[in-house]
Amino acid sequence: MWQFVDVGAAHFILLDSNLDLKANSKQYLWLESELKTTSRNKFLIVLLHHPLFSAEGAQPEWFDYKEDLLSLLEKYKVDAVITGHDHNSSFAPI
Repeated sequence: MWQFVDVGAAHFILLDSNLDLKANSKQYLWLESELKTTSRNKFLIVLLHHPLFSAEGAQPEWFDYKEDLLSLLEKYKVDAVITGHDHNSSFAPI
């Protein structure tokens, strides 16, 4: 489930990128409401597991929400987005 937490001057918003994040989904609408009502005196930081950009050549199936989410993050001037890792199989170990 998605949630938020305030830590000092930062407002962290935690999303579940395994759930729908396309425009008009429940999570997307919740996020938009959260971004609208958060004081701009706080740094807005969004966290999710799946990255919005990938070094992998083909875009994974969960990228179907990428454009919607990017647009929302830009609209509300989110300060930072922190994501998990991408399971790229095309990189050889060093």
